[in-house]
Amino acid sequence: MNRCVPLVTLFVLLMVAFVGLRKCGAEEQPTAEPGKVITNSIGMKLAPIPAGEFLMGSPESDEEAFDDEKPQHPVKITKPYYMGVFEVTQQEYQKMMGNTPSFFSKKGGGKKLVEGLDTSRFPVEKITWNQGVEFCKKLSALPKEKAAGHVYRLPSEAEWEFACRGGTTSTYHLGDSLSSAQANFNGNLPSEGAETGPFLARTTTVGSYKPNAWGLFDMHGNVGEWCFDHHDANYYQNSAREDPKGTSPGLDPMVYRGGSWGDDATGCRSACRESSIKPYRYKTRGFRVLLTR
Repeated sequence: MNRCVPLVTLFVLLMVAFVGLRKCGAEEQPTAEPGKVITNSIGMKLAPIPAGEFLMGSPESDEEAFDDEKPQHPVKITKPYYMGVFEVTQQEYQKMMGNTPSFFSKKGGGKKLVEGLDTSRFPVEKITWNQGVEFCKKLSALPKEKAAGHVYRLPSEAEWEFACRGGTTSTYHLGDSLSSAQANFNGNLPSEGAETGPFLARTTTVGSYKPNAWGLFDMHGNVGEWCFDHHDANYYQNSAREDPKGTSPGLDPMVYRGGSWGDDATGCRSACRESSIKPYRYKTRGFRVLLTR
């Protein structure tokens, strides 16, 4: 008699039961395997960003750069994190906050400009800094996110620029020139060496252009993105070399990055710093979330 048969049969039965439990059980928790894009409990995709070092800011030779972008200096990001693959959309904001303040929406002030368009996947805009922070808190408090150990927040501007560059040292993650065939900004005002192109004069569906090397879309243009940091024009002169967080946390004005649909190419550079007070809401400004890991 072959004594191995009962053991094989038992193994098969256990495997069938295991598969059945997975199919019948609750929805699986979002995964966070290194190197893979994850999807959270409300459907947001997040890309892994490694720890690493980069040169933050603009070199002295860059004539387009503003004074607050200098001096260029080495910065070390000591911990990996996840960054939203896309800017937060109107649909995602509605799901978490119960409304959308967006100008470019079916009920917004710019509804005639988007008539006939599905704006659910347009970035949410007219967002204050505080609203961005509150969205992150509510998202972190969802049961499935808490169970997964997920904590969301706005990125520091160092984390934002590191993620935007995606390992590049050029003016844009796409190279040293930018046209509106590559990003949503004022195509009448491209960078030197680039051709003029379309000017939508509004936001557009997230992910409409090619991503950077780390899989992040719309890091240039579409909407400017709030960061967690207070803006200090002289901060780069004595910035921390590891995980800088800015000065005077919580005080206006705050940093936002990336440029928008209304900016020229210069305002969309990887190193470009812009600032605004927390309560200010405008149709060129939204945000992207960071997930600590």
